[in-house]
Amino acid sequence: MNDMPKKIITLLFLIALITGGAYALSTALPRQLHLHAAENLKKMGFTEATLPAPSARSLTRITYENVALDPDKLSTIKTLTLSCNPFFFPFTHMFSHVEISGLSLTGETGEEGNITLSGWDKKSFSSSPKETFFRSLDIRKSRLSLLSKSLGGLSVDFELQAHARHDKIDFQGQINSKQKKLIFISDLSGDLDPRSGKWRANMQIEQGKLETPELKATRLSGAVRMDGSGLAKPHIFAEFQAGGLTIYGFPWQNAAGTFEGAPDDFKILTDAKSIGFEGLELSIALRRKGREGVARGSISSRNLSALLAMFESHKLNLLPPGMEWPEEIGSSQNIAMDFLARDTRYLNYIIRNDGKFADINGRINLLYLR
Repeated sequence: MNDMPKKIITLLFLIALITGGAYALSTALPRQLHLHAAENLKKMGFTEATLPAPSARSLTRITYENVALDPDKLSTIKTLTLSCNPFFFPFTHMFSHVEISGLSLTGETGEEGNITLSGWDKKSFSSSPKETFFRSLDIRKSRLSLLSKSLGGLSVDFELQAHARHDKIDFQGQINSKQKKLIFISDLSGDLDPRSGKWRANMQIEQGKLETPELKATRLSGAVRMDGSGLAKPHIFAEFQAGGLTIYGFPWQNAAGTFEGAPDDFKILTDAKSIGFEGLELSIALRRKGREGVARGSISSRNLSALLAMFESHKLNLLPPGMEWPEEIGSSQNIAMDFLARDTRYLNYIIRNDGKFADINGRINLLYLR
């Protein structure tokens, strides 16, 4: 009988301890969630991001709406929800799930392919420790809007899912654009080592279209492989096909080629067949480094008349004024026009027959063809 009061007191003490702990956890944990959410936004480079008061919160989840990632609110998050295991989070600071809906990023591209985003500090992102802060990540209904010199305003819609597995993060998603000058649908997959910063990604592009002042590619498809480390310029290798390809107004079809290099240092190899002029084939190699670019290539033809007809359709005469075609070229069945362009103004060319160069060369003003 004497032990009964002690047992009651012990039980009451345990109830008080559990109740007090639960109360402390319920009040302290949301504050921890808030602090670590703000801290991780800064580690991601958004040093001026401001988190509003939570629109909803519980012991395991906190939600924010209309998060501004920069003072001008050019980059924003419509809804940010962070979930956690309340028993482990105080020790690991690891979110079990992060869901971002309506992420909108605004920026511009430079001449060397670099991207700047409103509210994003590249130096701060590069210097922050790269520790994974989530088990899974889901980005939905999001958009990247960039101002590009070659394409004007560029908008890309994307969704991304990521999962942390041991020493790497696997990700997959979809990227697409539906604009006048750029249309494509693409699946994305890859992985990232958060500690070393090394990453790789694969893209499968379908139903594409690309239009610039110099060229237009339609029915575009292909595969892209990329790899890099951190924010260093990635290495890119792509194989592509285009049902239609127009270069400076000249139409081609069944184009196939490759792209290899970095955004500001690359080479493109392309082969295509002419539309409307039988027997004409194009082979072109474009090499660009920084602002300097060189295009070399050849147009081969079964006969001279087809080559002449293609250029005459653009009111261009390949012969200098007063010059006639040499007989050995005029009667040949194998003609090639080799060309070289070191800028976007002029294309220099020379005509050859069966591998022998003839004394016929000239220059085409590319500005006239735009």
